[in-house]
Amino acid sequence: MSGISDIRIFMRILSPDSSKGFSLIEMLVVISIVLLLSGLTLGALRASRTHQVINQAAYRLVMLIELAQGMAVSLNEPVYLVIADLKSKPDGVPMRAYTFIKDLEDPQLLHHWQFLPKDVVFAEDKNAPDVDLISADAIPGIEIGEVQDSIVEGQIRVLVEMLPDGSFRSGEPLTHQNASILLERGDWLADSKYYSKKDLEQYRILIRPRTGVLVVEEVFP
Repeated sequence: MSGISDIRIFMRILSPDSSKGFSLIEMLVVISIVLLLSGLTLGALRASRTHQVINQAAYRLVMLIELAQGMAVSLNEPVYLVIADLKSKPDGVPMRAYTFIKDLEDPQLLHHWQFLPKDVVFAEDKNAPDVDLISADAIPGIEIGEVQDSIVEGQIRVLVEMLPDGSFRSGEPLTHQNASILLERGDWLADSKYYSKKDLEQYRILIRPRTGVLVVEEVFP
């Protein structure tokens, strides 16, 4: 019998008491680590997703401008990129909605209104290497009234004019000059004051007027 007892004692040594679990402090430490890692992972995923959104918005705008260039050639008349002004209506469209028109005297929409993603707006490019198209004194504004299928009312801003020869003109008066359009994470508030988010992300679209070339670059603050 003593042999059997010895075996049982030996087995207890090899197999610690399974009823002993983690202490409360150990559990709290593990939970804290898991929550910390989860927060870091979700934050990184959220930042990556937002970065991708503004990146895609910039390249989509470039794609549509290039299509409008082709439209100007086929129509054999200028086509204009316009955006909703600060005082445009309804709510939610100022500095976010854009489209293409022809004939500044009698505006005619050539494309459905497009919207930048939520929290992305056309913004002032204070460090523009060329002409900032969003600055108020560089853009001719026009009134848009009862245009068929229009969802924007009030004044709209003309950013660039695309000519049938493939070149760009901008500013006031419209002339061939280098220009830039800045997309930024932020919002325009009801009182027309611009609010920029802390985790600033910007993309600049550079326009080469004579060649009609568009260049997209990420701006690092």
